[in-house]
Amino acid sequence: MLKESMSHFFGVVIAVTVVATLIFLLYLSSESFAAGLRQDRMDAKSLTELSETIENPRATDKVEAILAVGKGDDQLPERIRLLGQMAMSVHVDEVAAATVGLRRMGDSAIPVIREMLETEETEEIRWACAAARTLGTGADVLAPDLKKLMESGDTNARNSALFAFQTMSPEVALTVLQKAIDSLDDSNFNVQCSACRVIERIGPNAFPAVERLIQLGEEGNVSTKGWSSIALGSIGPVEGYDIAKILEGRLNEFSFIEKERALQGLANMGRDGESAKAEVEAMMTDNSRRCMPQAAATYALITGKSDESLKVLKELLKSESYRDTAIECLGWMGTMAAPLTSDLAKMLTHSEPATRENAALALGRIGPQAKSALSELKKLANDKDMMVCEAAKEAIAKINPPDNEKSK
Repeated sequence: MLKESMSHFFGVVIAVTVVATLIFLLYLSSESFAAGLRQDRMDAKSLTELSETIENPRATDKVEAILAVGKGDDQLPERIRLLGQMAMSVHVDEVAAATVGLRRMGDSAIPVIREMLETEETEEIRWACAAARTLGTGADVLAPDLKKLMESGDTNARNSALFAFQTMSPEVALTVLQKAIDSLDDSNFNVQCSACRVIERIGPNAFPAVERLIQLGEEGNVSTKGWSSIALGSIGPVEGYDIAKILEGRLNEFSFIEKERALQGLANMGRDGESAKAEVEAMMTDNSRRCMPQAAATYALITGKSDESLKVLKELLKSESYRDTAIECLGWMGTMAAPLTSDLAKMLTHSEPATRENAALALGRIGPQAKSALSELKKLANDKDMMVCEAAKEAIAKINPPDNEKSK
């Protein structure tokens, strides 16, 4: 009997060992493990080697190189120059990787950025302003330095400084409101768009910009018209102007971008945009206007009623064409999207990294009401895609803040 028991015991041990070995071998052959190895190899390289990889247009591992640059604490000036440069890349994944690095550096980056702002090198100033913009409100302390640039005779320096104010705190951005309004008359539409984004950041206190924003919406190109709509919505109701009606009128523009951004403007207004609800409601189910997800989210935000919007967005999550936009729009809705937490959690295992990342960000915007998705988000924090990892960690921090974790 004892021999049989021992035999059975050892048989179970061997079986468990075999299964564990197979699981380990599967992990070693997984994309996640391979991605980790690639990043480890890149992290071991010198800054010179990383720089060469980043500057090589044919390199296939630039994102890993940018992430590695952001992990070092030595040679900060050189690292911040590289990250500031990459923060202006036309490739979203490269910008995201630079953002991770700069935010990791945080306050330690400020003295270096300040020194870069004091140079007379146009490129150096551009990279410094891009780095400051990436730090958001963490770069508020650089406002005096940036305002000096806006007073300079160098047009490029002024425009770069304006770019940095887009993400600073509203009260800091307010200090350059007149400069932003003046920039709405610039001949460069990129500068006009940048000014609109600063005004959007300021919010209701930017009411002196309303008349010029309305003109820009009538005279500008597609991009400036769109950003003027978002800025107007952020300012909200202003005596003498029916902002909601103006934005409602822009919902019938030919351009998809203009329609989408007019919806964003109305969403920024919240309940103050409710007078446009009939037009927005019609857009929720009108595929020909290609703005169903944005209209659904906007309808919820301007009416305070989410049931119909959530029904529309739940269906759109099943569509390849609308899935990612629907996820993003659920993020717009914040806590109102909480009933679809489980639907968003399912997207955390999607094959597309962008979909996993967007779903994580949307769950983070829902906040503590998305606690049921925490276990899946914790798994995602080890995703093979570094941007997905960062989005998951950000979402976890918003859903279950560190203070809450400590109190448990």
